[in-house]
Amino acid sequence: MNTDRSRLTRAANATVVAEAMFVRHDGDLHAVTVTPLVSDASVIIALPYAHRELAEDLAAAAQFALVLSDDRMTLRGWEPLTVRAKIEVEHDLDGDRFNDGLVDQELRKHPPSRVLLDSLRDRHDHWWYVPRLLCHVVPTAPVQALTSRSDPTSGVLARSTADGLTIDTVEVVDADTDHLEVRSLSDREVAGDGEPALLFRHDYSQPDLERRSERHEAGRLYGTELRDVVRTGDLVLPEPPSLRERIRSHRALSKGCRRELARAR
Repeated sequence: MNTDRSRLTRAANATVVAEAMFVRHDGDLHAVTVTPLVSDASVIIALPYAHRELAEDLAAAAQFALVLSDDRMTLRGWEPLTVRAKIEVEHDLDGDRFNDGLVDQELRKHPPSRVLLDSLRDRHDHWWYVPRLLCHVVPTAPVQALTSRSDPTSGVLARSTADGLTIDTVEVVDADTDHLEVRSLSDREVAGDGEPALLFRHDYSQPDLERRSERHEAGRLYGTELRDVVRTGDLVLPEPPSLRERIRSHRALSKGCRRELARAR
């Protein structure tokens, strides 16, 4: 297990983006991109308080898997893998834990945070962005190797089974309005038996990570075919934000962090 933990932390340290796949409290499969940080030989997702609802969803998830599949912008030591886990949330209301080693990782991996955290003065002015919900990824099974992907048209397929989430990287070989067919990038057998499944694909602008897009396609998997697909999101990256949009986004983030911090204290 120590070897697995070492592989996980080494790979997480060498990537800027990971996929969090989980079953929400309402039973739906969901996925988000996260920034994996490493502390004390464990992986942490450090969410600002504006994302408190997401932290609560992760902690309450009946099934969760962290996925490191995207080989873009990775460093030496990275390998594609996934691990089933549970999330334990630590409230870092003063930002002490975040400031102690994690903030430098976030600045390296998540360029948008540099506007808010790059200097001590920035952290003073944006004090509401320093406190964090530290979501500790606690593995509940051995890590599993994956085949990496670099094309955003390929994605991560999660299947909800009695044993937990089954993860693979796949490409879409056929699709129409209510179904799509996938093929494993590692030539594994994709053999669904009608269980709930989600194909998650995403993209981001490089190297600034300022613009992002996410595509969720949920349904039931029969063999290699995902049927009765419900689609949300789009893979096309948005245009660069205008100054007005940047100001509006900044204000919304500040308001959300302040509101949730007031609730937590």
